[in-house]
Amino acid sequence: MAASYAIRPATVADVPALGVIETRAAERFRGLVPDEIAQDNVPEPTLRAAASAGRLFVAEASDGTIAGFALVVLLDDGSAHLEELDVLPDHGRQGVGTALVEATCRWAKANGHPALTLTTYRDVPWNAPYYERLGFRELPEPAWTPELRAIREREAKHGLDEWPRVCMRREL
Repeated sequence: MAASYAIRPATVADVPALGVIETRAAERFRGLVPDEIAQDNVPEPTLRAAASAGRLFVAEASDGTIAGFALVVLLDDGSAHLEELDVLPDHGRQGVGTALVEATCRWAKANGHPALTLTTYRDVPWNAPYYERLGFRELPEPAWTPELRAIREREAKHGLDEWPRVCMRREL
């Protein structure tokens, strides 16, 4: 990652910028998923609660711009789950997303979580193949916890299963 970015816990004051980041990051999915799915942002109350709980991280550029964020939720098996990862397109391909993932992994490990899970598109190059390079492995359905299964069911009801999706896990 370029030295001009710092990864830090988000504050509640950072939250208003995150919806714009999520919407802009979704532009990369145009033509892969319907626009209404790609632009379904995490609600601000969820982001504020995560910031207050220390489960929201931002990448801040040297000019103070929030360039990306990572949202972590906790699952019933004690694992942390990467619910959302977004980087502004004009800050992409600079290691910002990787730095955010690594920060969430460090946080999860420091807080006693055995693994970090996520769900993503199997065949989108900056999704499952990217996470595999970061040490995540596909988690077969029989290994899904009830809460991870509920996440996948919610995604399916939302229409995300029109394209192959995968659950992934990185041991910490």
